[in-house]
Amino acid sequence: MKIEFKQLTFIKYLFLFILCGFIVYVYVNILQHKIINPDAGYYLWIVNKISEGKIPGIDIRTGYMPLSFYLLSLVKIFSDFPTYFLYLYILLIVQLLNALLVYFIAKNYTNDKFILALSFLFYLLLSFHSDGSFFVLEPFVNLFGLISILLYLRIKNWVFYWMLVPGILAALAFFCKQYGLVYFLAAPIL
Repeated sequence: MKIEFKQLTFIKYLFLFILCGFIVYVYVNILQHKIINPDAGYYLWIVNKISEGKIPGIDIRTGYMPLSFYLLSLVKIFSDFPTYFLYLYILLIVQLLNALLVYFIAKNYTNDKFILALSFLFYLLLSFHSDGSFFVLEPFVNLFGLISILLYLRIKNWVFYWMLVPGILAALAFFCKQYGLVYFLAAPIL
């Protein structure tokens, strides 16, 4: 039995619709069940100390790079008593931005809308699978790293100062968490 093009297109869109529904279900459950991981208290303590003017490495002992904490301490500008869930919402928004960046990176390799949609949706699904329901620092690492990869792929004129921008963004990924150093290895591979 031969599958016609219209049937294949319908199956693709049905798959995307079911995958979207599943991801929405997963993320709604994240926000309803309010699971708090053990590291969240430590991370938020560091964020609060930074917003009080303490300096990581001098006033606060931490084994983590400080950029994520500094970015999250900016929340204190808008809210005197931010809740854990406000921070979690911010991280979920950053994950959505990361998925959008994955979409644009994939667009450098294909124009197939189905593949592009899958790249966006699978990133969201995998980010949930890798502690996406918890308060973690990884979304910021990925944000800076993915922006650096996207800019690296979009640079047409290989002038030294244009290459500095993706390098600086990869360094910012490193300053969010140490494994962000991996984004420096992405440039020769791409």
